[in-house]
Parts: sequence; structure tokens; C-alpha cells
Amino acid sequence: MSTPYSEIFDRFERQITDYDLFTMLDVDKQSNYKKILSNAVVHFDYACDSDLSDKDDTAETFTDDLTDTEQLTVALYMAYEWSLPYVQNQDLLQQYITVSSLSIGSQSLQLAQVQKLNKLSKDRADGLKTKYSFRKKYNRLGWL
Repeated sequence: MSTPYSEIFDRFERQITDYDLFTMLDVDKQSNYKKILSNAVVHFDYACDSDLSDKDDTAETFTDDLTDTEQLTVALYMAYEWSLPYVQNQDLLQQYITVSSLSIGSQSLQLAQVQKLNKLSKDRADGLKTKYSFRKKYNRLGWL
């Protein structure tokens, strides 16, 4: 059995809020999702029991049947990859800290919040990957 990309994309969409996605054509959205997916898979491929590199981009499926945990881990790494352009945004990075930047709506505070969200996305994905790896190891040893 195989796992369609759409299952992972659905999980990914539940991790983010991006109103621009609603205005995108499905073709453009799928193209963006595939790019994000290819970057996300790299974070988890070596730890995953399923072969994430064995996929069919034309049929938009992974050859292996991914578990719920594997799908969620990839989706969380997609959320992390999706957030990177917001953190590494030239407009936000060019803002200088001034006296007025201490106000609640300042760009520097906005950047700090985006960076925190980006770190949270990565930490959640890393934590799930760690749990997955330990469970896999203990199953092999017969401890679970």
C-alpha cells in the first residue's frame, strides 16, 4: 500500500494558518507543498523505518505505507520549512531597533515572535522524531 501526499498535506494544513493559501490555485498550492515536502523529508529520512526517498512525484505518493506518527512527523517538519521564509524575511531583518521599536506592534517584536514560532515548529518535530526513534529501538529489543 502507498501513502498519498494529500494525507500529509492535510496534516500540514492543520499545523499552520496561512490565508494566502486560500487564494492560490490548486496547481500552485500543490507545487509549493511538494517543494516544502522535499525539504521536510530530509529532516526525518534517516530515522524513519519507511523509505521516504522511495516516492512517485507524478502519482504524488510515497511507495511505503506511512504510519500516523511518520505522517505527522513529516507534516511538522513541513510546518518548520514553511515558516523559514518568514523568519529569514529581508524586510523584517532590515528593521533597526530604535526607541519606537519597543512598542507592542514593532517589527522587531514581530520578528522575535516569528522566530519563536519557527523554533517551536522545529522542537515539536524533533521531539516526535525522538519518540519515534526510541519506540523503534525498544520494539527491536522486545522491551515494548
